[in-house]
Amino acid sequence: MVWAAIYFISNIGKGDSYDEKLARELVSIASISYCEQDEQITLSCGIHCDRLKEAGYTLLKSNTIQSTPFGGESYVIFYSKSKNRLVAAFRGTQNVLELLGEIFNSYSLEYELQPDVDDARVQGYFYTQYSVFMRTPFLEDMKAMKAKYSSADFFITGHSQGGAKATLAALDLVGSNVFKKDEFIVYTFGSPRVGNYEFAKLYRKQGPKTYRVVNNNDMVPHFPPCYLDKGQCVQEPDFDESMLFWCPYHVDEEVFYTNSNMSNQAYEFCSNEDMRCSNKYSIFNGSILSHLQYFAEPVTCSKTPMRI
Repeated sequence: MVWAAIYFISNIGKGDSYDEKLARELVSIASISYCEQDEQITLSCGIHCDRLKEAGYTLLKSNTIQSTPFGGESYVIFYSKSKNRLVAAFRGTQNVLELLGEIFNSYSLEYELQPDVDDARVQGYFYTQYSVFMRTPFLEDMKAMKAKYSSADFFITGHSQGGAKATLAALDLVGSNVFKKDEFIVYTFGSPRVGNYEFAKLYRKQGPKTYRVVNNNDMVPHFPPCYLDKGQCVQEPDFDESMLFWCPYHVDEEVFYTNSNMSNQAYEFCSNEDMRCSNKYSIFNGSILSHLQYFAEPVTCSKTPMRI
C-alpha cells in the first residue's frame, strides 16, 4: 500500500489551519516520490510534475535505501525558491511483496526512539523500516536543510505507508531536537494506524500539528484494525498489550472528506477515532480506489503502473 504524508513549516502562523490548496500541492509531491530519479530531476512525470514546475520546485535530494530483497525505503526533498518552501516526501509501497511484508509484520514493538516512554507501542514493519534504515540519513539531511534554508517553510509529505513513516519521523525530529514542535506541521494522506493509544497520546503531547487526511471510504486508514468495544476503538485495554495482541489507535487530527471526489471543500474534522468520520466505515467495506486517488487524481508517478 502506497502509504502517507507530513509537512513541516518554520513560520507556524502561516499554516496554522488546514489548507486544502496546500494539501493538493503536497499530495503531488507524495506522488512524485514514486517516480524514478531522472523523472524527479526533470519533473517529467505528467500532471503532478507539471504542477510542481508551475510552483518553481527543484529536486534537492532523492535517497533510496535497499532494506529487503524485494524493496527499499525512499524519500525525496524538493524546494521552491519562489515560495521559499522545502518539502520532504516519504515514498509508499512499491510492490506486492512489500505489501505482504507490511501485512505479515503488523505486530507491535515498543517505541524506543526517545527515552522514558512508557507503554507506547508501534506497528513493527513501519517502525523497523524507519528506525533501522531511514532514521540516520533522514535526520542528517533535515539538519543540513534547516541550516541551509533557515528562512524557509519546511514540509514533509507522503501517502499511505509514507504517511506512517512521516508520523514516526515527525515525532523523532522533535525528540531528536532537530525541530521544535511549533516549527512544522504534518499532513498525511490515507495513513494507516502507526501505534497504540499511548503512542497517540505521546504524539499529541510532543509532536507537531498534524492533519491526517482521509478520502471518504479509503480502506487503508483502517489497517491495522483497532480493537472495538461497544463500537468504539479502545484507548486503554483491560489486558496487557503484547507484541501480537495490541490496540492500534490513530494520531489526531483527522480531516475526513465526505465524498470520494474530495470536492467542494466537503470535509469534517474529527479526533480520538471519532465514529462520525472515517470510522463509519471499516477495512471490510472500504475502497482501495479511494486510497489510490486523492483529490480525484491517482497518487502515483503517472509514467509507472499504479501501486497499492
